[in-house]
Amino acid sequence: MMEGIASEAASLAAHLGLDNLCWIFDNNHITIEGWTSIAFTEDVAARFLGYGWNVLRVGRRPNSCRGTGRLEQTKKP
Repeated sequence: MMEGIASEAASLAAHLGLDNLCWIFDNNHITIEGWTSIAFTEDVAARFLGYGWNVLRVGRRPNSCRGTGRLEQTKKP
């Protein structure tokens, strides 16, 4: 999804109280133009916390398997 549409969808989901969603944001710092720092400095985790989402960070290691364990933490009983 494009960043603007994705942000609006996340905000709407929070507004509607949808509580069975999982959002994965890959912050690899690369765009088609180059590094994201040339055009994007927003703290995405802070934005989602502002929406009322639970934010879990996986880590910075490439091809991290830790993501699987983090996804398990998001499941409701």
